[in-house]
Amino acid sequence: APRVGANGPNTGGMGAVSPNPGCTKALCGRVLDTMVRPVLRHFVAQQTPYCGFLFVGVMLTEAGPQLLEFNVRLGDPEAQAILPRLDRGEFLRLCAATAAGELGDFALQTDPRPSCAVVLAAAGYPGTPRLGDPIALSEALASDVDPDCWLVQAGTALRDGVLRTAGGRVACVVARGDNLPEARRRCYSCVSQISFAGMQVRSDIGEGVSKR
Repeated sequence: APRVGANGPNTGGMGAVSPNPGCTKALCGRVLDTMVRPVLRHFVAQQTPYCGFLFVGVMLTEAGPQLLEFNVRLGDPEAQAILPRLDRGEFLRLCAATAAGELGDFALQTDPRPSCAVVLAAAGYPGTPRLGDPIALSEALASDVDPDCWLVQAGTALRDGVLRTAGGRVACVVARGDNLPEARRRCYSCVSQISFAGMQVRSDIGEGVSKR
């Protein structure tokens, strides 16, 4: 059954939305001031400059935001929700500005439409995943080219002409919409057209985020 709420084992991530309406300026400022800027100051003090992505894993609790981890890469599946909202070529320009030390003058151009990303996980995940299950797409999904919906493959493999599961997190469905409920509806509509034995999907990605 789909896991809903703050239940179930820890995973690498089962979905994301962008932007998160619950992420207020005050919350972002608190995270920057208490978690990010101290690390940047430490880089300067240690004369160890860093140029690249700094992923900050934060859990929101009744006691406030709690730092879980730092990664020097984009998050997965966070990137799948964020990158479709960048204008064409914007990611390349962002990386170039980062490498050149010109982020202070960089104005990021984004698509205002929200996006929703939902991960499809294999049977057994997040423990030992079952591999080799055939993946089926509906005829409509396989033939329809929707510019605002993507299937991002991860743990898949093409064997004897059949697409099969080959990892714990098999794929990620991403969709954009005029608002977050529309993005969620479109995303889960696409999810419903994909199947494989033991497929695990959370049914509550993006649900109630504005209330946090």
